Amino acid sequence: MRRLLFVVAALVGCTSGARPTCDYSPADLMFDDTWVCNRDNPLGVCDRTATYPKAAIHDALIASPDHKAFLKDTGSCLMAEDDIYSYRGDDYFYWNVCKPTKNFVKTIVVQNTMCYVMEPQQLYYATCGDPTSRLGNRCRLGYTFLPNYYCVQSGYTKRKVLVFCPKLLPKCQYHEVTLPSTCSCKGFFCGVSPKIL
Repeated sequence: MRRLLFVVAALVGCTSGARPTCDYSPADLMFDDTWVCNRDNPLGVCDRTATYPKAAIHDALIASPDHKAFLKDTGSCLMAEDDIYSYRGDDYFYWNVCKPTKNFVKTIVVQNTMCYVMEPQQLYYATCGDPTSRLGNRCRLGYTFLPNYYCVQSGYTKRKVLVFCPKLLPKCQYHEVTLPSTCSCKGFFCGVSPKIL
């Protein structure tokens, strides 16, 4: 009977020192970016060789003063801002353990066709981690990392942008997108509650 209990305990992982196993996948937390044209797009509607149609957009804005006013009012609101990731003061020093990479969006997919984000708007989303580094997307603590702590996309922001769609009517359209604007360090634990420091 004792041997049977030992075998059952070993099979279900209840022996002393056994811990549950689970895998964290960064892809599980990535937002859906299939609508972004300047990345690999499975829809096949994006033309990477296309240039910004400045003259056509100028003509469209002349015919639509409301859209021109929207660009004037909101263009500066959607400009890229420089973030402070590190600071050295007289008494202290800090840096962000999850520095995001800004990916600027120039073209998007709307109704299965390619549209241009109208300038001067600068639309971007953040990606986390460095695939070329040994740390990958783990939270950077100097030259090392803590197990189970990863940099994940955060700071999701809904934005209303004006896009120009040459193949649609009307050509100037408002479009709402939700994008991650930064990265945060999050702890991932499987089947156990983390110890609070």
